[in-house]
Amino acid sequence: MEGSKYLWGSLPTAIYVTITIMFLVNLDRLNKQLLEGGFSSEGLEASMKLLGNNDWEALRYFGWTCALILVGLLYGCMCIYVASRHGLEGVEILIFTLNILVLIATIICLIVFIRIPIFQAILSVIVAGGFIGCAVYFYRQ
Repeated sequence: MEGSKYLWGSLPTAIYVTITIMFLVNLDRLNKQLLEGGFSSEGLEASMKLLGNNDWEALRYFGWTCALILVGLLYGCMCIYVASRHGLEGVEILIFTLNILVLIATIICLIVFIRIPIFQAILSVIVAGGFIGCAVYFYRQ
């Protein structure tokens, strides 16, 4: 049963990824609806029309995207904090690395699927800064 502790350590990552994938499926559906409806994000008027479509649905999805990214960042920071405080060995290093890579890949998918260039740029900077800041902060102590 020694190996089962590694699986339990990955359970929060699996839950986060599952919830995010379900969200991404719905976000992709919205993106297709907006593209088929002829919406674009070019110009202020077009952007407002896109965001205001279907009772501000795109803006709600952006809010949920930000929330999921924030949860992923906080969980990633927590993993980095735990790893910096406890000496990881062997399989633990592999599991830790895989969890962080899966979190990063999932967050990148969220950024890609939001498909609004300004929002993509903002979210990319926040995510990169969050992980780098977390790593520097926790490993300096």
